[in-house]
Amino acid sequence: MINGEIYIRGDKSISHRILMLSSIISNTVIISNISKCQDVKSTIDCLEKCGASIMISNSNICVNSSKLINPNEELDCGNS
Repeated sequence: MINGEIYIRGDKSISHRILMLSSIISNTVIISNISKCQDVKSTIDCLEKCGASIMISNSNICVNSSKLINPNEELDCGNS
C-alpha cells in the first residue's frame, strides 16, 4: 500500500451550499477547497451584493456575515 495524499477538486454543488449557509451564520467561516468554476464566482458576487463580506485569499475563502439584505441592483446568477 502506498501512503500519500490525494487532492480532489472542490465540488460545485457543495461550494454553492456552503457559501450560502456561511453567509447567514453569525460567525466567520473559513472555507477551503472550493470550486473555482464560473457558477460559484456568480454565487459569490450575488452574496456580496446582498451584504455578505467574502474575502478570497490563495486557497481559502473567508465569509463574515450574519444576515443578507435586499440588493440595490439586479443579481446575475449565471447558471447557478
